[in-house]
Amino acid sequence: MIKKAQDKDIDQLKKIYDECYGVEFRTFYFDHVFKPFNTYVIANEDDEIIFTISVNRHPVWIADKKLNISYLTGLYVKDHLILKKALSEVIDEMEHNDLLTFIDHKDHDHFKEFGFDVSYQMIIYTLERSQISMYSNKGISDKATVLELRNIYQKFTNYFNGYQHRDSDHYQTMMKWLDASHHRLLTYRNDNDDLEGYIVYYDNIDKIIIKDFIYLNSIAFIKLLDQSLQLRGISEFSLPKQLDISKILPNITGKMIDTINVRLNDRDLFNRLYNTNILNINEVMALSKKPLFFNESY
Repeated sequence: MIKKAQDKDIDQLKKIYDECYGVEFRTFYFDHVFKPFNTYVIANEDDEIIFTISVNRHPVWIADKKLNISYLTGLYVKDHLILKKALSEVIDEMEHNDLLTFIDHKDHDHFKEFGFDVSYQMIIYTLERSQISMYSNKGISDKATVLELRNIYQKFTNYFNGYQHRDSDHYQTMMKWLDASHHRLLTYRNDNDDLEGYIVYYDNIDKIIIKDFIYLNSIAFIKLLDQSLQLRGISEFSLPKQLDISKILPNITGKMIDTINVRLNDRDLFNRLYNTNILNINEVMALSKKPLFFNESY
């Protein structure tokens, strides 16, 4: 029987997260993000958790309206025979609470039967030192205030659709993640000391992996990439598939990947809200002509 997590389940859930995501992420997640009432579990006769999933809720901008969505994360299942019934029960509750439900999972075909469609795609790029010139470190630092990070994100996302609304609380939590993890922040400022870009990255020994890449112009874009290449000779980063960076990096190629699956929980309500006649989630995402951007972990 599926139920909301209780305090007695937390130790088991921590062990599951240790195995699936590592101790570093688990420590941060349970200290700053985890809420028992947003986490579903199923236990067997021996009280062993054999299924869990968490529901994190965020405001997301869709076609110039801010909607509260549910984002399913932390899926773990030990007995796959219960997966379909368990997910059906969770999704049934989402239908009564949220207009849209997101899930980030590689098994896209599996979630299609639950009404999800792949709605976000990114291109992963791998850049080597030889592909761009080396620049000075002028304007580069590892410092920025929460307000600066929030403001530059708002400017960046003016060009996008389908993005999470990040407020000051979001960036305060991000700072705690940076303190608790091996992820690091790099920023670029112009000659007037205005923040024009930042990356969040971690050193994967053989390359730098950029997890969040926010920039306002090509100078910030190149300077931040150059700095990452000064740390290691290879950098990997992802951008929305609609962004054309060929003018900045003409010799780079990337690999397109499916990322987020989205489910439209109430089509009639959505059409009333937007005064539209859409039929599916892909039409929802196409309402705005802007490229899609969603890059959240939980």
